[in-house]
Amino acid sequence: MNRIIPQADMPAAQLMQCSSDVTALLNLCHLAAWEIQNSSDKEEIAELADNIVQVTRLAAELLEPVTEALATHEGLRKGK
Repeated sequence: MNRIIPQADMPAAQLMQCSSDVTALLNLCHLAAWEIQNSSDKEEIAELADNIVQVTRLAAELLEPVTEALATHEGLRKGK
């Protein structure tokens, strides 16, 4: 989302959706980590670990506009 729309132009509903999406992604990471703990297949473990890396990067990207909005709202950063 933040690749397309600047944070200052995002409505609150879109910022909340970013937060909800991050929660869903973190739940996927939790499930992938659980699978790693219970798997003996080295290929599966490597694939799941790579997926966790990709998902956490995406989650961090989705949190950027939320963090910027909070910082702007609290006067910590001037709007962009």
